[in-house]
Amino acid sequence: MSFSGTSGPLDAIKEHQGKIKAVAMTPNKGEWIVVYGNDGWTSQGMEQDMTSYMRGLKNAGGDNNIKNVILGRSSSKWLVKSHGNYRYTYDANSNFSDNVEKSNHIAFQ
Repeated sequence: MSFSGTSGPLDAIKEHQGKIKAVAMTPNKGEWIVVYGNDGWTSQGMEQDMTSYMRGLKNAGGDNNIKNVILGRSSSKWLVKSHGNYRYTYDANSNFSDNVEKSNHIAFQ
């Protein structure tokens, strides 16, 4: 579910109080996500790649549920963690990229 207009993460937090798994925001207005319950989420301004991946986890069910979501300086920089797996995007010249340069990770720009 996406919020629009003046709705913000606080509205989603109040709505799902007691069931929240993760809250993530960027420094930019209108870029946030609240993950709750059994792979539910509400968001504003999130990238389609991220929400498509999350939908896939939700549809797969079982142990594939969403454990955490982390956002970077914009909604195009994200990490989604599920049971034993994760997917992310980052800048090729970021600190994160420097730390994993010898691994098999791929940087997306």
